[in-house]
Amino acid sequence: MPCLHVEHSHLRLADEQLGLAYRLIAAQENRLLQCNAFGWDSQLTAELLIALRAISKTFEIHRKAIADAIKRELQSSANR
Repeated sequence: MPCLHVEHSHLRLADEQLGLAYRLIAAQENRLLQCNAFGWDSQLTAELLIALRAISKTFEIHRKAIADAIKRELQSSANR
């Protein structure tokens, strides 16, 4: 693993990316509700929402991998 502080900066970036993804998902959910309320075609809006949710899952997996690497490094350091 590179330096622990580098991994922590990657973790902060992953948290920022997740926060943005969640905000975009919420906005898209609102758009979908509006489309449905007004009877507008919502197919593309719904497809984009599905894509945004898939991307956020990827970000969650990436964040977990970083957090797990930090945890392993900390445990390894404690055992030395």
